[in-house]
This record gives sequence, C-alpha cells and structure tokens, in this order.
Amino acid sequence: MDILGINGSSDNVFIKHSSQSNCWMSGEDEHKDIVHILIDPSTIKTGWGIYEGGYHWQWDDKPGVAKSQPTSEHKRAFSVWMYTKEHKAKLWRRFSWGESQGFNSLCATFWNDINANPGKVVHVKYTGAKVEKFKVGQAAIPEFEFVQWVDKPEDFVFTDMDAEPVLETQNTNSGFDFANPSSQTITPQQGDPRFDPSAKLTEDDLPF
Repeated sequence: MDILGINGSSDNVFIKHSSQSNCWMSGEDEHKDIVHILIDPSTIKTGWGIYEGGYHWQWDDKPGVAKSQPTSEHKRAFSVWMYTKEHKAKLWRRFSWGESQGFNSLCATFWNDINANPGKVVHVKYTGAKVEKFKVGQAAIPEFEFVQWVDKPEDFVFTDMDAEPVLETQNTNSGFDFANPSSQTITPQQGDPRFDPSAKLTEDDLPF
C-alpha cells in the first residue's frame, strides 16, 4: 500500500481516461483490462475545476444545473464513483475535454431511468475511445454501452472525498469499517484531491 500516494501505485483511488495512452490510468498505472464498469449515479457531481498547483473544485448544488463560472480559467468538471471487478472503487473526477464528452454520453445512456431504479448502480461496457486530433494535441473520448441496472456490490465502498479532513486524535486499532465507510476518519493525503499524485497537467488537460 502507498498510503501517501507518492509512488503512483495502483492503490491510488483516482482514475482517469488518458488521451496520451488511450486507456484508463490510476497514477502512472495503465488499466487496459477495464471493460465492464459499474457507475453509482447517486455520486454524480458537476461543477467547475481548475489546476493551480493541484486540483480545485467547486460543485453545483444540483448535478447539471451550473453555477456561475468562478474565473475564465475554470472548466466544467464532473465527478463519479465507478467500480470494476479488477480494481474495485475508483473516483473518476476530471475536467479534460475528451473525458467530459465521454461522461456526457455515458450519462445519456441511463439518466432518464435513475428515479425508476433507486439504490441501484448502472452496468456499462467500455467499448474503447474515439480519438479527435486538434492543432495542439488530441483527445480520446471514452465510449460506453448501457448493459443493465444491477444491485450495488457489497465491496463497492468509498468515502466522501469532499468532506473536511478529520485527523485521528486517538490511537485505536479498530481498523476500517467497510460497513460504514463514510464515518471513517481520513488524513489530508488520503482524502484531499490536492494531494492526488496524478494531479499534474498533461495533454489531457489542454483547453481545446
């Protein structure tokens, strides 16, 4: 385990779809084995993102209802928890053009049926990416096919990454409570996206 997130290991909770590698990545690790994905629609957030030495986010009060753009440098952003059998829960939180286009198309496959499937998650199939080239760089737009609504797996667990970090004040060995993950304390390095080891600008973040 890389608890500080400094070695780009597969323990990184953040995931992205890279235009450079044209595949999913956690830190520096490529995940070309990802095909079947579960999406938890209750975790979807939309808002604004900017990179200023680290990622900073301002989320809309309601997904899809945009607040005013904080600055001209901010770009529309999204956040959602996804799950794969191979890598368990990962947080897909980005504002790159290609990923945003892919996220829009992904939501279109299930959005109108969310209320009819309370508590369930969406099974989608990642079918690859469509590459679009620009004068500067290129973008790989991830593409998906809807499969079905399913019950949420017991091991699809995650913490609220936007909650204020709480430092542990007592020395206990009780361990992590997977049955109630939102109650767990986290260190700033674990829970604050500003410490994401993959938080660096690449071609994926170019403003097209």
